[in-house]
This record gives sequence, C-alpha cells and structure tokens, in this order.
Amino acid sequence: MKHWFMITLSAGLLILLSVLFILSCNLNHRQYLANMQAIKGDLLAILNNETSALRNRIMTREKEIFALFDQPSYPFDLYAANHLFKISEGRASPAGFSDITPQNSLDTETARRALGLGYELQKSNRGEKAREYFETATRIAIRNPDDLDTRISAHIELLKASDYRSTRIVFGILYALFDYPGTRLDEERAKKYEEMLRKNIPHFDKFKKQSMEMWKTANGITRAISDRPAPFKTIYEQSILSVNVKGQALLLPLEAVTQGSSNNIMQVSTADPGPAAALLHQMRSIPIYTWIPAKEFEARTQSAERAYRLTNIMLGVLLVVMTGMGISIGIILKRQHEMTRQKSSFVSAVSHELRTPMALIRLYAESLASEDQSSSTRERYTKAIMAETDRLSALVNNVLDFARMEKENMTLNIRDTNLSKLCNEALDSFHFRIEKEKIKLKSRIQPGLSAAVDPLAMTQVLFNLMDNAIKYSGENHHIEVELFTDGGKKYLRVKDDGIGIPESLKPRIFTPFVRGEDDRVTAQRGSGIGLSITRQLLEKMQCSIRVFDNIPAGTVFEVILPS
Repeated sequence: MKHWFMITLSAGLLILLSVLFILSCNLNHRQYLANMQAIKGDLLAILNNETSALRNRIMTREKEIFALFDQPSYPFDLYAANHLFKISEGRASPAGFSDITPQNSLDTETARRALGLGYELQKSNRGEKAREYFETATRIAIRNPDDLDTRISAHIELLKASDYRSTRIVFGILYALFDYPGTRLDEERAKKYEEMLRKNIPHFDKFKKQSMEMWKTANGITRAISDRPAPFKTIYEQSILSVNVKGQALLLPLEAVTQGSSNNIMQVSTADPGPAAALLHQMRSIPIYTWIPAKEFEARTQSAERAYRLTNIMLGVLLVVMTGMGISIGIILKRQHEMTRQKSSFVSAVSHELRTPMALIRLYAESLASEDQSSSTRERYTKAIMAETDRLSALVNNVLDFARMEKENMTLNIRDTNLSKLCNEALDSFHFRIEKEKIKLKSRIQPGLSAAVDPLAMTQVLFNLMDNAIKYSGENHHIEVELFTDGGKKYLRVKDDGIGIPESLKPRIFTPFVRGEDDRVTAQRGSGIGLSITRQLLEKMQCSIRVFDNIPAGTVFEVILPS
C-alpha cells in the first residue's frame, strides 16, 4: 500500500511540474511575440516612409537606362554593364548585337559571293570597300554549319580590320561559335577558330565566360517572359526584370544596404546582405531595395531572442531537475518492489527444489531399508539416490555461488584440466535421470582436449546447461552435447529440440531471476539463477557463452573456451 502511495505521489508531482512548465513557457512565448511585433511595427513604419520615394527613384533610373536604346552609337560594354536586353519574337538577346539576327537576311549564294569579293578587294588593298562586303556577308541566313562558318569568317575579317579591338564583333563571333541555337560547327573548325581568337585577343577566356553568362541570362529571361504582354515587371534571380512595349528589357539587381551607405541602386552587392535582407523578405511579398537601420533592429531582435531563450533554458533546467527527482524516486520504489517480489519468488522456488530431491532421497532410502528388495532394485534405488544427491548438491552450489558473487568474494582454482574426461564424467552423473525422463542423449566428445579452467566450476556450468536442456527438451526428448575444436578454438555445445527461447528474452536470459512467461516454462520448477551463475563462472575463467536457435526447433548454448 505504501509503495503504491509513493508512486501516485511521484506521478502527481510530475504532472503538477509539467503544467507549471507549460504555463510558464506560454507566458514567455507571448512576451516574446509582443516584443517582436513591436520591432516589426517600427521597421514597417520606416519601410513605408522609404517605399514611395524609392519607387520614384526606380522609375527614373529605368527611364535613364531604357534611353540607352535610343543611342546606338554607345559602346557594347555600356549595354552589358546595365544589363540591357532586347526581345524579338518572344526571344531575349543581349542588347548591342545588331547583327546577331539580321532583319534582311541574305541567301547563301549572295552572302558567299559578298565574302569572296571582300577577300579580293582586301588583296588589292581596298580595305574600306572590302569591309562593306564583309558586313554584307554577316547577314547570311543560317541554315546549316557551312552558313554559320561563312558568317564567322566575315566577322573575323571585320575583327582583323578593327585590329582585334571591337568588343561587339568578339561577342558576335563567340555567340556564333558556342551559343547559336540549333546549329553548331564541327569540332575541328570550332577549335581552329577558338585557337586563332585566343592567340590574338587578350583575356579571351574572360570574354568567352562573359558571353556564355550573358546568353544564359538571356535564355532565362526568355523563359521568364513566357508570352506575357508588355509592359510588366517581375522578379528574376534577385533582380527586377522590367520589359517595355518596345520589346526592351533591363535587369535591376536587388540589394539591401545599411543606412548611410554610399552604395547606389544599380550596384550589385558582393557581400552577404545580412539580417536586414532577411527581414525584408519576410515582411514583403516582393523584396524591394531600401535603406533601413539594420544594426539597430538586429540588436533589438537579438536582445529579445536572447531573453526568450534564456528564460526557456532556466525553465527547462528546473523541469529536468524536478522531473529527474520524481523519476528517480519512482525507479527506486519500483526496483525495491521488484527485488522484494524476486526474492520471495526465489525463496519459494529454491524451497520447492530442495524439498523435491530430499523427498525422493527419503523415499528411495526407505525402500532400500526393506529387506525384500532384489539386488537389481537396490542398485536402481542406489543410483537414484546418488543422482538426486548430485542434483541437490548442484542446487546448493548454485545458491552458494550466487551469494558469493553478489558479495564479489568468489575465487576459482584455474588449472590445466582434461575437458574430455570432465564432460564424460559429468554426463555419466545424469545417466539415471536421463533414463528416468526417457531422454535420447547423443554426445560427441573429442578425446584429449584440455583447457585452463576450474574443474568444479566447469562441472557446475555443464550441470546447469544439462539441467535446462532436460527441463525444456520438449516432447521429442533429444539432447546433444558436443566438445570439439574449430579454427584454433575449443567449443562446448549443448543442444535440445525443445520449446526454444523467444527473441525478446534472449538479451536478458543470463540476468538473475529472469524466466520465460510461457506456460511450459512456468510449469517447470527453477530458481532463475542457473544461467546467470553459468555466465559469471565462465567470465571468471576467461570463457564466453552465447545462445541461439537450434534448427528446426529448440535452443543451442555454446561455450567458447580459452585456447
């Protein structure tokens, strides 16, 4: 009654502490949300003040950049630096490439005739006239790799005429070599042109990388517009994509900077935007470039989060300590109850096991006292008394060994021992009991095997394993004992084809007082300490034991002996 009262008291204390912890956490969380809401409100007020002016600045900047399209004389680098693109037939391309998709394409024969005339004029030192024909040849309509080769050849002659300084022509050639849709030069011709360009153009690889990135962006913009009617704005890879009714497009990189910075709206940030950008992404459906006092809001946010976490940690530590105390009390009480139950069960089981062999010894002794018994009957009764005496002695030894091990004062006399002789003698002591139980025993003892063990302890081990096998050998009553060597190691196996051991019980089978709950197990008398003593004795002799299923049924105990 006292035990259950203490368990109920511990459980009630644990529930009370849990409720108090949940209430405290809830209050702490509400305070944290209120603080964060105040910070967010202050930040939104600043953003609202900046947004109107910011929109006007963006619109002004867009007009200035779109005005570059009306000045075709500007160098190509200016178009590239401002991320300008033109859209034709639903496809985007970098601005400044007027000859990439010529409006008035020429057929193959006309373009090649113009290229040939350009070569002839060039040989006769009429360079100005030759450039006109080369310009004409670049307008060839591309239908196959040979047409593409004609255009590249014309571009290269124009590049030579500019002393390899025209950026626009360089990018035009790179586009034709690496990015032209649907058509490619064969590897040999492409490699020849690339080696020639790399030889004559400084920083050629840089131009090549920039060209590939521009066309990658152009292809991405093509997918982003997806037949949307102009004008419109959208977000494309951390940039604002603006498209006007003239089929012109520009990218404005998005950036979050701290108040007072000299960065302007067109500058691409190379540093991590930090927590300011994260706040912007959370509070607006479309991120927008603006100036905010990032450090102030970051400090306020961190302070609120730090206070929230610290309070939670303190509450958690308090809960863990109190919960640990309650659980410890419960575990102690449960263990005390379990130990009391196990000791009571142990005393009852040992008392029963002691009474049984003693009663049999008395019965056989009284029968021997009668003078009208034949010599064969007397011999049988004498063997029975000896067998029950051995069994009683083994049970007493188990109890004594268990007590010594509990006090950790047990010592063994380990010496070189003839295992084969020891096993045969131990099995002989079971002869009468095996006959009585009608058990079929099969032994395969390899002769001449020895090991460094305590003979008495080893005999006790074999007795416990045989006793278990006899008790739970099942209906077929087959037991097999083996002693052999394999791979330099010595093995002792005791097999039965009985009821077996459930998988859930195997990890605990060598624990004191542990027995199966099967009716066929509980029907057999036993103290629950035999296997525990067996393992401890083997460990003291530097041996080991394992248990596994026999095939098709039953259990195998395998002892691995020292070399």
